[in-house]
Amino acid sequence: MVEVLAPGRAWPRSAMTSMALVLVAAAAVVGGSPYGIRDRLWHVGNGGAAPAAAPWQDVVELQGDASAIAAPFTINRHAVEWRVQWSCEYGHLLVDGVGDRPVVDTPCPKSGTGFATHTGPATLHVTTNGRWTLKVQQHVDPAGKAAQKETM
Repeated sequence: MVEVLAPGRAWPRSAMTSMALVLVAAAAVVGGSPYGIRDRLWHVGNGGAAPAAAPWQDVVELQGDASAIAAPFTINRHAVEWRVQWSCEYGHLLVDGVGDRPVVDTPCPKSGTGFATHTGPATLHVTTNGRWTLKVQQHVDPAGKAAQKETM
């Protein structure tokens, strides 16, 4: 049986109680911020701005038209990862020199991005018979840099 309210008649107490409980539960979820809900909804904690991802920092740009050993470069010890944005015109492109597997190993013509996590000094070995370009960028964790400064 459904109760129909006549004009001017107040809501039944059970409906008011249910609505109050829903509002209290919603306030608890938002106020307690489980799983960072409040932070994601209202970007709390950084002046109301959306959280900014750390930008990719350029490390070195390389290019050539044959196999080469690139000039050494250094990946910051606080880098979470680094990438090589690459392109090649013909033949096959193999870029290695860090870790157990190549950063790039592909037929050409093509372009793409390879990733690595090794930090410190690095030298890339480029094996190809065609024109190529490489742009190395690192993604440095700002929290790691801040934590390192605090311990000094």
